[in-house]
Amino acid sequence: MLYEMLKKADPNARAAGNIGIPLSECALELKDKPAKIALELSNFQLLGIDTFRPHVSVVSNLAPDHLDYMDSLDAYYASKFRIYENCTMDDYFIRNIDDETIMQYARNIPCQVIDFSLTNPNADLCVKDGEVCLQGTRLFTAADLKLVGDFNLGNAMMAAAMAYLMGVKQEDIEDVIQTFKGVEHRIEYVDTLNGVRIYNDSKATNTHSAIAALSSFKGGVHLLAGGKDKGIDYSVLKEYDPVIAKCYAFGQIGPKFPDIFSNTVVLETMEEALDAALANAREGEVILLCPATSSFDQFKSYEQRGDIFKELVAQRVNSQK
Repeated sequence: MLYEMLKKADPNARAAGNIGIPLSECALELKDKPAKIALELSNFQLLGIDTFRPHVSVVSNLAPDHLDYMDSLDAYYASKFRIYENCTMDDYFIRNIDDETIMQYARNIPCQVIDFSLTNPNADLCVKDGEVCLQGTRLFTAADLKLVGDFNLGNAMMAAAMAYLMGVKQEDIEDVIQTFKGVEHRIEYVDTLNGVRIYNDSKATNTHSAIAALSSFKGGVHLLAGGKDKGIDYSVLKEYDPVIAKCYAFGQIGPKFPDIFSNTVVLETMEEALDAALANAREGEVILLCPATSSFDQFKSYEQRGDIFKELVAQRVNSQK
């Protein structure tokens, strides 16, 4: 979303980083041309920075992850906040004051701080009377956003603020808000089969992302979950047991899910999980691939996992035509 906004102001704009395109590749391609870059950084990449200095940065939220690699949860969270360590007062950090954990770690910030909140109308970046405002400047109308869920509104607010601080005009920000339909592998509608809507949320590689997806549905969800065991606590998903019609757990972590959801079957592969869900789901219900962990036990990336899932769905839809 941020990239689509930056393109309005800069034909050389790029999206790079943890999404699959290295920043170094952009540097090689652009050479000496200046460019606005929407850059997603993992904590692994932040652990290795030296002089990296973003003009505008944000840690959108914090949730346990990568505990199979980091020494502790504290070390994981602390690594995220290296993002602004080289910044100056010419730069900006957007601080999510709704997230208590962020407030614990976002300290000694060397640049200008913009406080963001979905619920506090007095925050620097907030919603007032249905309008998203940055320090009194209207950025867009919240109702114009096509994506569902408060988390998507929060994403849009942060993207809009970053774009505005990078020189994108308000009318261009609003145009993107009104036309943006979402990203691949993030609660992506795939197809409907026998009255059952099928969604691909392969990008949900931790419990925080899974909660965002599950909170978007009121019930009747046939959940496909599983992948590599990253050593995190999955019990936080128990809260969503009432919306789960049945969980089809697969992969390395599959055996952990019967302790989380009351109606769970453990299978070997995602394909087996899909076929079992299709056999059980009824008209008006939903099949949701929302793994809640990484793909690296059976796939090379969450993108490959999502692509294969969509191919499997297409095969089954075509076979009924």
